Amino acid sequence: LAGATFLAPVVNYWWSGFPAKLSKEAYSQQFVQDQWMLRVAHYLPWLTYWWMTQKLFPASSVEADDPKLYNAHDRSLSDKYQNLPHE
Repeated sequence: LAGATFLAPVVNYWWSGFPAKLSKEAYSQQFVQDQWMLRVAHYLPWLTYWWMTQKLFPASSVEADDPKLYNAHDRSLSDKYQNLPHE
């Protein structure tokens, strides 16, 4: 195992036990498309399936495997290990 990554994209930003200021700060650091996805899931849960399968708006950056999610070091490692032969 060359390395491991843990990515937890979904957090309940409306959790009452979480400090509001910290929650707002963390929420605002997400990509806009992910903020919209979370808003739909929170305020309109019956629309979540449609939102995740529609093609009119950008998908979740995690679902789309957006390389902007990772920092420069992680991207360089990913490029390096993709070129290795697979067994």
